[in-house]
Amino acid sequence: MNAIRDMWNGYEQAVSLCIVYSAIDPDTPEVFDSVSVAKLSDYVRKESEIVSGNMTGFDVQFQVLNSLQNPENLKKRKIRLSPIVLPKDKEYKNRYSDILPYEHNRVKLKECLASHPDHPEECFYLNASWIYSDEIDSSNVRFIATQAPKASGIHEFWQMAWERNVAIIVMLTLLEEKDKVKADRYWPERIEGTLELKEIGMKVSYLSHLGNNDWIARMLTIEKQGVIRKVIHLSYLKWPDNSVPTEYGSFSNLIVTYRGYVEDLRPPVVDHSVAVHCSAGIGRTGTFMAINMILDHIVLSVQRKETLDQIRMNVFETVYKLRLQRTTMVQTIDQYRFIFKFLEHIIHNEKVMGVKI
Repeated sequence: MNAIRDMWNGYEQAVSLCIVYSAIDPDTPEVFDSVSVAKLSDYVRKESEIVSGNMTGFDVQFQVLNSLQNPENLKKRKIRLSPIVLPKDKEYKNRYSDILPYEHNRVKLKECLASHPDHPEECFYLNASWIYSDEIDSSNVRFIATQAPKASGIHEFWQMAWERNVAIIVMLTLLEEKDKVKADRYWPERIEGTLELKEIGMKVSYLSHLGNNDWIARMLTIEKQGVIRKVIHLSYLKWPDNSVPTEYGSFSNLIVTYRGYVEDLRPPVVDHSVAVHCSAGIGRTGTFMAINMILDHIVLSVQRKETLDQIRMNVFETVYKLRLQRTTMVQTIDQYRFIFKFLEHIIHNEKVMGVKI
């Protein structure tokens, strides 16, 4: 664990969240029991049934999740989740004024941009959060949940990528959706193109890409002071805002591709980060992270020779812990329900799981 803390560069509060969120309210994550992976289909069927009025079991679970973030409930449990407070003239850095990172685990930039040498406060903030996973000791990547970069924050985004050794960027939004800007382009527009970031002495180059109508994997490099690093930019094209993917097969291909790239980052070096963003960095981002965290748990359990009957998963607890690290992760009931149904869909898919079960 010491090596992990070192990699987080003194960001002890974020790392210790693994202890904090289990001590904050130890009964809360167990409001809904974990389920055996072998019985997931039965559980999904049961929780899809109407239990009260027009509410299903999943509706009830999601309502409880939302109530746990009610300010009064947080206060009763002595939970302090303090969003960062920015001066008025810095609020432009946020894409959405009501989606802010918590102070305790926000990603901090270590270097001041060259364009603000006399005003370091201008460059020590971007809307991004470290996300802790229970499987961090067994994984070689750390999640960063972030808003889609704004045009005014592209330099900060790439500075973060450099400082935190981001090897994979997962983009779950289009640049525009329903005539609204959801993200600003932060990579070169064409193959063999470059993006010069003179303020931070960095260059982003677009080498090649592969993919299909559903996703694109761009091979990028970032260069600073003669050092060149590779970055995979994995963009999914079929996930509407505040909604869920409509085709399980399409999303399975994304997960297979992503997990393949992560596998390429396996030991001996354990120092990479994965930055995930949609537009706000909460709904689609949280759903993607929750699915992969649970898959990591299942795969590692299988590698420890546990059977599917022995392996237990708890989506409610996973999302609860995500929300202690970034507000409103997994934003809608449809996204919450999708986590269950997608996991049910691919649980026996060896390509997705990466192991035979």
